[in-house]
Amino acid sequence: MIVKNEEHRYLREVLADLEEYVDEIVILDDGSTDDTIGLCKSFNKTFVETLGVSLFKINQRLARETLYKMTIERNPDFILGIDADEIFEYRFKQEVREMVDKPFHWYSFNWYSFNRYDFWTPDSYHRIFPSSMKSLRKLFKYCPKKYFSFTPGPHCGSTPEWVRFNDQGQETDIRFKHFGFIRKEDRLARIQRNKDTGNGDYAKK
Repeated sequence: MIVKNEEHRYLREVLADLEEYVDEIVILDDGSTDDTIGLCKSFNKTFVETLGVSLFKINQRLARETLYKMTIERNPDFILGIDADEIFEYRFKQEVREMVDKPFHWYSFNWYSFNRYDFWTPDSYHRIFPSSMKSLRKLFKYCPKKYFSFTPGPHCGSTPEWVRFNDQGQETDIRFKHFGFIRKEDRLARIQRNKDTGNGDYAKK
């Protein structure tokens, strides 16, 4: 995952949850000015690198590809593309081992998708954005023969193009929570980011 100034947001909860069922958590710090790096390193399964500068806002695609290079250097079997404000429902922990132990062939079956729920309060969700109305591919088999480029633009997602644009996978009914809209300041920041990049519903015309 890519992180920046997450010390007082949702990162602690997200990392604590991930440590229950993943082998390693690969983290790229995008120039945090708080103690995000210290928080990450306080967990046993984290592997953290920092850019020293903020690349995500300038070139999200390059930031995602940098993180992916870090990840494949750890020789993964499966990769879970997750952000610092996302957490899976409890049943995922119970089912993920069976999912990854299933026989896989990179040319025929290589990803699982999950339903995203945008939370607007800590205990309720509200789905209004097109990206929230579909199942997102988050867990995928690492395939060395596949090129790891990401879609250009400010909303390139947390998985490479070959995962996003092929039909060789399985949709599930497992849900994951997205907390990025709960705080008013986060919603306003997203609006401003879309204005700055010229993309999204609030882009300059």
